[in-house]
Amino acid sequence: MQDRSQSLTMEPAATLTTEPKADTFHLFPCLPFELRARIWELTVEPRTVTVDVVYENAIANTAAPDDTLPEDGKKTNYVPHVVSYTPVPAALQACREARGLRLYQRALSEISPVGTAERDRYFVWLNPNIDMVSIEPDTRLETLKPVAPLIRRLTITRECTDSVFYYFESSTLAAFVNVREIRVICRDGRGAWFRTSHGHFWPCENVSFVDPDNKHLVIKLHPGKA
Repeated sequence: MQDRSQSLTMEPAATLTTEPKADTFHLFPCLPFELRARIWELTVEPRTVTVDVVYENAIANTAAPDDTLPEDGKKTNYVPHVVSYTPVPAALQACREARGLRLYQRALSEISPVGTAERDRYFVWLNPNIDMVSIEPDTRLETLKPVAPLIRRLTITRECTDSVFYYFESSTLAAFVNVREIRVICRDGRGAWFRTSHGHFWPCENVSFVDPDNKHLVIKLHPGKA
């Protein structure tokens, strides 16, 4: 009897190949400048820029004799500088053309005292029209007075039950004359801030009080002058 069974031969399946994804647009430099500029503008998005003020030791020469000075005739000054740990916007790191469009500006260097050399001034890259400036909890608002008019959107983290803020520091908010939005991270809970619309002067009406444990819990008030 003839065996009609057929042997089966396994052949390797065809290897699937995919074209590599293009992550570089090589013809971008060939586009008209107006179109390239518009593309760079579209990369600008609102950011939260953390701002802190640090103090550095600066040795200042003095011509007047002073018995309290060290033998070398120099004294130590503590000079404030602005710092931020927010990454520099990607467009500023891309190319000279993007930097030349002034999508961001060097800001807040005025925190350093008058007379500080330009090369010694610290600054933060900022688009003040859309960026939210978030002040570190330990940074006093008083140190931001020289740059307060530049800030349009402001976040502060404070305790309303802190007598220093309630009776003294809160008055510094009046220096932010151009601010359009204020967010308060309530370290002592939103309940402590419930009546602050009558206890403080707020320079704008768009004020939000945020629960630190749940950033989605927000109370918006329409404050007025105390």
